[in-house]
Formats: sequence, structure tokens, C-alpha cells
Amino acid sequence: GASLLASACDDNDQPNGPTPQSVTITATASLDGYVSNTGSVLTAGGAPLTGDRDAILAGLAFRQFYSFDLSGLPVNADIDTATLRLYQAAVDGTPYISLGNVIVDHVNYGATLTDDAYNQLAITTNIGTLSTTGVIEYKTLAVTTAVRNDYSVGRTRSQFRLRTSIQHADTDGTSDSVSFSDAEQSCCLGQP
Repeated sequence: GASLLASACDDNDQPNGPTPQSVTITATASLDGYVSNTGSVLTAGGAPLTGDRDAILAGLAFRQFYSFDLSGLPVNADIDTATLRLYQAAVDGTPYISLGNVIVDHVNYGATLTDDAYNQLAITTNIGTLSTTGVIEYKTLAVTTAVRNDYSVGRTRSQFRLRTSIQHADTDGTSDSVSFSDAEQSCCLGQP
């Protein structure tokens, strides 16, 4: 449900040039999840979401987080491409009308997902739009620059934050959110 697809070459000299290698990195279950603007953090179970839960509490908003361990890349890798691939499993209300598109920030929240990650300063804000519609399907975003940056400065993981382009709950009394699958498939067992 949550993966990073990378194509990388071993940078070692080879007679016929470097050999490209495709690598699929699954999100780290203990480091993916969602955080609310009120400070709650959930990394296992529940229905992960991006958007708001105004039907429960006016102004209650959530963002999703994903972490990918880069140790599976070849030593001295030259990263050709990297693509974030997440399964949009559910939509509640009208998030794409009320809160805008789902965009991705390149972040570095480290070895633990905490409530600070919700508003943490991003390495790069809005590296792209992951989804613009409520269609239930896999959504992808090219994240090559972010992964290259993480790898080149010695970070052991690439981490991303999902949020809506309108960053705060709309306080209309109706919940508007979208759920993307996490590593443990909390929201969508049996997806393709």
C-alpha cells in the first residue's frame, strides 16, 4: 500500500557501465501514521487520514506521514528515479472541494513520529501534488530530488508528510478527509 519505487545504479566502475537496479522500499510501519493538530499521534491501526474531522470537533485536522529506509539501495548508488506510491483507500465528505488537493512535503522527523511533526519545518515544502480527486486507486509522485538529497547528505531514511493545500480544517461541522494506506494496511486490507 505504501512504497517508494527507486531505480539506482551502483556507482562502482564496471566494464560496460553501471547496471541499473530497481528497488521497492516499503514504508516503515513504526514510523508511518498520522498526527493531529491537537497533538495525538497514531502509528498503528485506526484509519489514517489527511484532512479534518469537524463532525467530531470543530477545527480537528490530521496529516499523514511516511518513512522509507534507504539501506536497501546499492552502495554508492546513483539514484536515477524515485517515485512515492500510495494507495488512496477512502474518502470522507468532500475534501478535494473543501480543503484542496493532497500535497507532499519532504520532511525529516527522525526515528520517532511525534506531535511536533505536524507543523515541523519541512526540508522542502510542497514537492508536488499527490492527488486531486477522490478516485480510489494508487497515486504516485516523483520524489527523485528528495531521495537524492537524503541519500547524499547521509540520512538513513526519506520521510514525507501529506497535507491538504488548504492547511486548516474548514470548521463546517462536516468531516472531510482522505485515507492513504500505511505499511500495515490499517485502512484497506485486501487492496490490489
